[in-house]
Amino acid sequence: MIWNGVYLVIKIYEWHKAQTGLLDIVKYFWYVFLGIQYEQLWYLGASIVGAFLVWVLLKKLSIKKILVISVLFYAVALFFFTYSTLTTPFIEKSRVLNFLFVNYNRFFSTFRNGVFFGFPFIAMGAYMAISPPKNQSVALNLPVFSAGMVLLFFETRYLSRISAPYHGLRLFLLVVTPVAFTLVGKIKLKPSPAYRYIRKISTYVFLDQFIPVFIFDEFISRNTEVNYLFRYLFCVVSSLVIAVIIVFAKEKIGGKKSRVEKLNG
Repeated sequence: MIWNGVYLVIKIYEWHKAQTGLLDIVKYFWYVFLGIQYEQLWYLGASIVGAFLVWVLLKKLSIKKILVISVLFYAVALFFFTYSTLTTPFIEKSRVLNFLFVNYNRFFSTFRNGVFFGFPFIAMGAYMAISPPKNQSVALNLPVFSAGMVLLFFETRYLSRISAPYHGLRLFLLVVTPVAFTLVGKIKLKPSPAYRYIRKISTYVFLDQFIPVFIFDEFISRNTEVNYLFRYLFCVVSSLVIAVIIVFAKEKIGGKKSRVEKLNG
């Protein structure tokens, strides 16, 4: 909620600058309610929606069945959204599919929300918690994970080549490869106090990353041509510095570690 408040300030500034109409502002809050929030924060609301779906379904179904259902939802999103450049002819030929696609887009801006995206990944996490992986072979898991990431890279390149819509908001088919690695195995790392700081800093980098982007685009590069690499380096370094400041400021102000932090090491 705090970070939504931070980014809401930026949104208000953007609305004022662009003289955004009331209807568009109402639509923004409607999307927030559905789990589609400012920039990277969409996953927070999506996770809540996904967790709620898993919690409800666990009362009636096993976690394996829930995982299968969630994968089917993800497959629907791939068909209608990521690969719509290829599937549009099939959608247009079917009255039912076309009706569903058109009416869905009237209420949602993307399939990347709590139902079609958050639900599968929360279901995967629940499955891992209930049925933890037994295989811990580094020799097997690292090649599988590495191959999955390579295949995922080539899929992103392919989607760019076929001019797939919604750049930056896609769901990926080959994400199942690294996900399969996560489901079947895990790698044990030796405990280290540094992990606690790495987790915290990486989390805040994810949360604060669009603050430097906003500052750079709005106040530094306005009306000037700036090298893309310089912009990238500025935003990366700035988001990291902000994250480090937040982590160590909270440590100094908070003093003792919270109970959750103690459990996490």
